[in-house]
Amino acid sequence: MRCNILAIFITISLTVRSGADRGIASKSREAAAVSEQRRQPTSIFMSPTDPHQQLRVALEEALGGGHGVPEEQMRSIQEQLWPTWKSLPKTSNGNVDRPSLCHVVHRFFKQTYGIIIAGLDPHAAYKNEEELELLAVFAPDYVHTVLRGETASEGFSIEDGVAMVVVIEHLIAESVHELLTDIISRHSAKEEVGRETFIQLLEAWLGRWMSIVTGVPGSVRDDQEIFRQLAADRPSLAQIVPGRVKTLEYFRDSDVRHSRDARAGRHAMQRSFSLEDAKIVSLDIAKQLGPYWQSECQKMSDKLAKWDTGNTGRVPISKFYQAALAGEWRFTESLPYLEQQGAVDNSSSWHGPRVIIANYIEARSNCVVMQQHYSVCCQSQCEGYLDALEEAVGDPSATPELLLVLVGDLLSAETDDELELSATLRAQLRSIVDVRTGKVWLHGRLFAQ
Repeated sequence: MRCNILAIFITISLTVRSGADRGIASKSREAAAVSEQRRQPTSIFMSPTDPHQQLRVALEEALGGGHGVPEEQMRSIQEQLWPTWKSLPKTSNGNVDRPSLCHVVHRFFKQTYGIIIAGLDPHAAYKNEEELELLAVFAPDYVHTVLRGETASEGFSIEDGVAMVVVIEHLIAESVHELLTDIISRHSAKEEVGRETFIQLLEAWLGRWMSIVTGVPGSVRDDQEIFRQLAADRPSLAQIVPGRVKTLEYFRDSDVRHSRDARAGRHAMQRSFSLEDAKIVSLDIAKQLGPYWQSECQKMSDKLAKWDTGNTGRVPISKFYQAALAGEWRFTESLPYLEQQGAVDNSSSWHGPRVIIANYIEARSNCVVMQQHYSVCCQSQCEGYLDALEEAVGDPSATPELLLVLVGDLLSAETDDELELSATLRAQLRSIVDVRTGKVWLHGRLFAQ
């Protein structure tokens, strides 16, 4: 068991701290300065001592002394990881290899938040060495001594996976807050701001977070305009910030009704908001944007499915582009790009190129947020099925006969109609059986396709 995996992310851990006696703009400037200072690499490589002690020390190094991560939270994460974990191939000591560890953490963030972490997606277009180079940006010593070192053969435990999730969650929160404090530092604000200004600042933050704008940041007004342009094609997006602010007000009013603090009462009545309020709302939006975006992804999928008259999960490329010519703002990617994303089926000379619906929905062009180290993207339509199969099989592989029964049960549970897998699909499943075991690997590339 080894928890050194945390070092991948510890080197970019940013702690945003602010004094309670400073205004909202001065707080953000101080936080930005602290953040810049904290970017200097640190290292916590530890000798092979008690692994529980390693985990404790690693978390404190990454999140600060007395990191405050509740045991209940870590237990909940482990429970979420477990179904996938138990279905992964294990080493002789019950651990998993590095690609499997990356896979289970990748699945957690994709399923929970719709977030894809750069370098963790096992089906991304990265070669092994390129993936290590991405990690080496943050922890070069870790890559050379652990991931490429002699001890890598020992594998990683589920506790490693839990710790990795905790630290990544923390780093995503800090990246959100860092961008937020940058937005606020460019706005001359008092200690607290009114509701309208508060919403404007949050919309400016969301506009920059969702955009791929790089370089020198513009004004808050510029960032607000970015958000308005993004929301123009997605009317429901414009309601996210006001809706979350209203939720904050509701809970704050509820707290006031149960509080005897007169200052808290005046704070609620004045409807003023602080930097800490902005952090709460921005992180809430960051966590919920994935599930919100999934509804947009489903709309895209439904529209494409209408053109799939043969129920093949594929749409002729001609119909795909006809929609764009008719004014649809989606479906404008070039054929070479779609091929690069694995979203084109060129296997039939009769049908010609066809867009694979499930693969297209997961393409990078459909991500709503694309930061340097993570993205918020559409979730795979197959994730739910794979979850159910992992839970039912409870093993890295299964016979094609068992998989056919389980898949049939899943399909029957979704409709009252009698469904039966085609002979073609049955033949394809049997064609990827491991000749040594007579089983299909659940997490193999062929089964994923």
